[in-house]
Amino acid sequence: MEIHKSPTPSGYTIFADALSQSEDGKLNVFGIYHLGMQVQSIFPVTLASFVAITNLILDENFYNLDLILEIHFPGDAEGKPRFSNNLRFDGGMWNLKGADGLLHVPLPLFVRELRIEAEGEIRVLLNLGDRKIEVGNLHIASDREWLAKKDENVAAS
Repeated sequence: MEIHKSPTPSGYTIFADALSQSEDGKLNVFGIYHLGMQVQSIFPVTLASFVAITNLILDENFYNLDLILEIHFPGDAEGKPRFSNNLRFDGGMWNLKGADGLLHVPLPLFVRELRIEAEGEIRVLLNLGDRKIEVGNLHIASDREWLAKKDENVAAS
């Protein structure tokens, strides 16, 4: 059976509540979000902390090119990322090369007191100049059961 490598560029993002680094260099991630994030509040909401760890996978065709990693939040101005990081990689980054010969680049973002204006999609995009590739997304919404109970409590008082 033939095994195909992942197309490049590609990547994925892990969304979580918090992270820490242990003395032996391990990155410990806490409160990982799988399908979406439900908050027990109405929007806008402020998260105590927020983590997005993006892992980019690149081949030599993307060395020495200007790339931009963008993170967009719901309620922000269209086309204007809240966070962006200009990236440029060269072939000398041997410590980041995997057994597959591809460059695997971890890019952690940790934010305290993150305000999110509206329900919707948090999107992580790799901007290649002529096109953008989505390397992560997470839906954030109010917890409907919590909102219903809150409304019941207000009506009963």
